[in-house]
Amino acid sequence: MKKPILAILAATLMLSSGAWAGFTIHVDNGKKKERPADPPPPPPPPPRERLQCRFEKPDCRPRDRHFRVDYRNRRPMVEGSCYRGDAEGRFDYYCNDGTRWMTVDFRRNRPDRVDCLDPRRGRMFAARDIRDCIDIHDR
Repeated sequence: MKKPILAILAATLMLSSGAWAGFTIHVDNGKKKERPADPPPPPPPPPRERLQCRFEKPDCRPRDRHFRVDYRNRRPMVEGSCYRGDAEGRFDYYCNDGTRWMTVDFRRNRPDRVDCLDPRRGRMFAARDIRDCIDIHDR
């Protein structure tokens, strides 16, 4: 009984003196140290942008020679050349993922030849008109 009382007295004397003001007593509660938590899983990838293949008739200005319209992701939608202010020339149409889905040769602002990408076979074929190609790619 004398030992615990002496230990308490010694502790109070040490704590009350200015020399031992920074002295602390650490008591281990006997718990096991836990493993560090696993890092959180990475965030899911952003959702894929829906595939779009849009048609837009070229609107050529008299001074413009090269015509281009872009999607929001800055990929080309339509590219081609204008002659004499008319949509006369070859225009390539792209999907928003960058694949070419249609090529149209315009003569005097009217489609002359329409080549369309067959999504099943992966190759171009001669379509009757632009509407046929749009219907194939809107499915």
